[in-house]
Amino acid sequence: LKCEIESEKKKYLVKSFFIIPPILLSFVQVLLPPGFSTMYVAAIISFMFIYSTMQEERITRDYMTKLNNKYAFEQKLVDMIKNQEKGSDKTLWLLMGDLDHFKEINDTYGHLVGDQAIKLAANTLKIICNGIENCLIARLGGDEFAIIIETDDDFIIKTLEEKIPFAMVQASRKECFDLYMSVGVAKYENN
Repeated sequence: LKCEIESEKKKYLVKSFFIIPPILLSFVQVLLPPGFSTMYVAAIISFMFIYSTMQEERITRDYMTKLNNKYAFEQKLVDMIKNQEKGSDKTLWLLMGDLDHFKEINDTYGHLVGDQAIKLAANTLKIICNGIENCLIARLGGDEFAIIIETDDDFIIKTLEEKIPFAMVQASRKECFDLYMSVGVAKYENN
């Protein structure tokens, strides 16, 4: 949820930027000879900025779950490994989650319900990881999720490993399907 709030803030910031070039270039317009308009240039600059920001969002976010996608995950993982190699005081952890029997949900109830199950799993992970610093949640594809965390608190990792499967079952209690997630944990060792 923390990352969703940051994403929403970024969207509003981008939208508010749209007005800045026209305002600035309207002041420049006063200095230019008549017949030369800076407003077209200002509008193009604004549209290009917004377009590039929207494209970045599309490149790094999973459309269905709004989680980071595999590309964003790999980029962040590389950055975190580099941080570890520089001598970070925190340990890098990777949690991999896979929905068990997901194919049965799709086969029994259809792909729309399967999509609903994926979204429910994603939202459950967001809630569980809310407030954990240096944490990135990603949907790698299909029913596979990953969480990377830099922390010096091993208890957080142990708690997540135990809490995620239970939370999936709890989240799906009111649904026509049961969610089960297997979770594996790996610790980065900088040798």
